Amino acid sequence: LHRVDRRQRQMCIRDSAINSGFGRTKGDILCYLNSDDALPPGALHHVGAFFRDNSDVDVIYGRAQIIDADDNYKGDYPTAPWDWEEFKKSCIICQPATFFRRSIWEQNVGFNEKIHGALDYEFWTRLHLRGAVFQYEPVMLGYTRYHERTKTQLMRPQIYRDIIIMQIRLLGRAHRQWWYEYLCCLKWETDFRGG
Repeated sequence: LHRVDRRQRQMCIRDSAINSGFGRTKGDILCYLNSDDALPPGALHHVGAFFRDNSDVDVIYGRAQIIDADDNYKGDYPTAPWDWEEFKKSCIICQPATFFRRSIWEQNVGFNEKIHGALDYEFWTRLHLRGAVFQYEPVMLGYTRYHERTKTQLMRPQIYRDIIIMQIRLLGRAHRQWWYEYLCCLKWETDFRGG
């Protein structure tokens, strides 16, 4: 438990560092990778060409693969073409495979550092509510790594709690799918720990 608490504190510091880092950059297109995520060859070229040719799009995201600690393929992240109703019940955007204009980041005051468990999902939600245009590109744009020490594994109950709280604050209510995922997670943890 102590290791998890320390890891969560480190992640909070990391969240602050993302905003600080973006504030120091000069590029027009932004993205960020967690320390163990990666981009496939050609991703940046594709993204640069897309933004150059599509001035009306604010956010582009693509396909992504899940890899383990040893770079082994574990499956495809469930990305899908942009659909607001689908997005409210499932994060169809994979953060390492997502790129956005600096102007949209500045207009939306960056990431909300209080939402540690769903930092990117909360940001995408705010962008949509403020009129940002999302575009899905069905090409491989990122690798996200899953293993026992990742935020996704260490903070799963908090991730669901943060999403529920965020949706209630921004949308007036949380989608029932997130409540279901949260309760299943709590039950699994109780069963796993023998509670």
